[in-house]
Amino acid sequence: MGGCGTVWNTFWTGGVCPGCAYRWEITICLSCKQFALHKDWYHWPESESRGSERTRETEQPSSG
Repeated sequence: MGGCGTVWNTFWTGGVCPGCAYRWEITICLSCKQFALHKDWYHWPESESRGSERTRETEQPSSG
């Protein structure tokens, strides 16, 4: 998979490497070793509407 070798907590940066700015689209669970889309790891409070969740996703910079 590659990478620049920077060690960081992927959830602090939304999957964007602070060393090389690469946006990781998938993340692995260290317990069960299963991969999932990085965005699927985030859960928003039930009180927020689906519309604001979509807005948040579209405001993220694209991976190029």
